[in-house]
Amino acid sequence: MNIIDSKSDLGFKKVFAERPHLLMSLLNNLLPLSHPIASLEYLSPELTPDQEDGKNTIVDVR
Repeated sequence: MNIIDSKSDLGFKKVFAERPHLLMSLLNNLLPLSHPIASLEYLSPELTPDQEDGKNTIVDVR
């Protein structure tokens, strides 16, 4: 039996990327927001530079 450790980076991405409703529930329960999160949008983690000599960046959360 394979068990995914949701506390690891890879496990967290695997669990919550495939089940966005779980991520919404987690965030709504952890964050003190005046209005609950109703939808999520996954964006590319790669940020391309505006200038030719700029540096390409990859982020975890955007």
